[in-house]
Amino acid sequence: MTEHHVFFSTPKFVSDLIHISEVLKGVDRPERNDMLKELLEQLNKNLPANVYIPIHQENIISSKFPNNKPRVTKTQILTHKVLKISTEHAFCLHSKERVPYHIIIEVAYEK
Repeated sequence: MTEHHVFFSTPKFVSDLIHISEVLKGVDRPERNDMLKELLEQLNKNLPANVYIPIHQENIISSKFPNNKPRVTKTQILTHKVLKISTEHAFCLHSKERVPYHIIIEVAYEK
């Protein structure tokens, strides 16, 4: 995979999630949850290898001095690599103009 593809894989993933909401606008309400699950399954099949959630988590590793005061010895920045979207827990929320939905994204933490 070229650097160009690696760079654009995360924005494309976010764009695909937005596109799903646009597609669901044309689906009748009773059928939206089933269609959402189908679209997420397709997205999972085509999920690129290098998609990262743009959230960083700081873990502080500390040790204690003899006087029991914590001292920061090392800070790690962990990135969240997307493994898949859980389709069994996905559902559409109710809105008049849009079709927001709730998903759970399975991630792996990487240093």
